[in-house]
Amino acid sequence: MSYNAFAFPWEQVVKDLNSNIAKGLGAHEVKSRLAQYGENYLPAHARKGKLAILKDQFANPIFYILSIAAVLSFVFSEWLEAITVCIVILITILIGFFMELSAVRSLELLRDIGQMECRVIRSGKTVKVPVTQLVPGDILTFGIGDVIAADARLISTENLEMKEAILTGESTPVEKDSKTLGQNIPVTDQKNIVFKGTSVNRGSGKAIVVAIGSGTVLGEIQLLGESAEETGHPLDKKLNQLSKRLVWVTLAFVFPITLFGILRGQDLLIMLETGIALAVATIPEGLPVVVTIALARGMLKLSKKKVVIKKKNGSCGDPWFNYHGRYR
Repeated sequence: MSYNAFAFPWEQVVKDLNSNIAKGLGAHEVKSRLAQYGENYLPAHARKGKLAILKDQFANPIFYILSIAAVLSFVFSEWLEAITVCIVILITILIGFFMELSAVRSLELLRDIGQMECRVIRSGKTVKVPVTQLVPGDILTFGIGDVIAADARLISTENLEMKEAILTGESTPVEKDSKTLGQNIPVTDQKNIVFKGTSVNRGSGKAIVVAIGSGTVLGEIQLLGESAEETGHPLDKKLNQLSKRLVWVTLAFVFPITLFGILRGQDLLIMLETGIALAVATIPEGLPVVVTIALARGMLKLSKKKVVIKKKNGSCGDPWFNYHGRYR
């Protein structure tokens, strides 16, 4: 059953989950729920290796154009121009590689957040268990500095403030309480829910687990990031279109000039050299590195604010407004 725990009194949530705030779950019940729901972890997906990321940097028309320009410059002993073009290619590839590597690894880190022990009430005793062993219905207890191991409905609080920057990007702590909220409340306003991966800034609390693993908000964010459609940014698309046009424009000028020169009786080698020189001159070698540096500066500014940019697949829905804790 799909259930908005924030919209119901905590007593109702505890009853629906067949739990007990004083005794928690028994060992047999925990084992049964582990078999039913699985362990509390974010599933690992195929890790994108460095070689794959590096290979992606070569799938760009401008790279092939610059490579041709570099080869031709070497052929005609234009050493300074050839070396300059090679440096441009190297800079462009390295910047793209490190920026994509940073974004990919940041998404992978989401899976490892909160991999530790947590305090729960089981069989009437407060014990520490691995976060992977949490199940829906477990009663969590936590205090300042603790990282929440699953999405949970608050039962009681003592001056509780949570750091939710990992979900919202806001550094300001959020005050929490156990009051019942209305329906259709976005995640950012669910004051009676503590979310996996967030940490306690002040106070303490007790809560009942309502969602684990990929069913948590953090899990949905990871799934959205990993299922995001691979696409280039608008500037990259425009640059690719320009590159293709440059190829055709270059051919449209170079081929007729070379052909007319040969037909007029000019030396074949001289006309070929002239045509190649015109082709090299047409290519704006500095454009790719200028665009790459401009994009890199913007990404660096965003990275300082802990932003990871991925294109969201529209079919996935919006996790901030379509969140449901699934526990039965």
